Amino acid sequence: MIQRIREIFNPVMISFNYSLPTQDVIRSLRKTLDQKETIMNGIDFTGVFTSDNEFKYDLISHAVTYGAKYSATMHGKVESVGENLTRVELTPKNSFGIYFLLFLALVASLITLVSFINSLNIREFLFFLVFLFLGYWITPGISKSSILALELSYRKYLEKEIFSSRIAN
Repeated sequence: MIQRIREIFNPVMISFNYSLPTQDVIRSLRKTLDQKETIMNGIDFTGVFTSDNEFKYDLISHAVTYGAKYSATMHGKVESVGENLTRVELTPKNSFGIYFLLFLALVASLITLVSFINSLNIREFLFFLVFLFLGYWITPGISKSSILALELSYRKYLEKEIFSSRIAN
């Protein structure tokens, strides 16, 4: 049980290696991250470089959530491994909304468990199971699907631009 919850706090880093100079990879990433989302280009994320070789991007949610953000943010670091070898390391960071949802589900499950122990009411036990299910299965699932969507966005748009710059050179 602890392993699933640990996955929320320590997501797995994703690494990509390219046989291109570091500056070409950074230029390609900047070109894609500087594009604005429009209906025609289909880009579903926004991103920005935070330093010369570090960037972050996150998905654009068209759902009306009134400021709450449930998707993760991907932090990337571009580093030179060799003369013409570049590594891009992507580290996902979950949003506050995921942590808050996990906290609420676990607290609610503890409260309903205590209530069930005091009253021995089957309804309280069913609520306990629902909140435990929410905290244990649904919250890590939302986190993983958000991270997977970010990785797929990277492969679809950012990596595509890196490969097209390789072909152009």
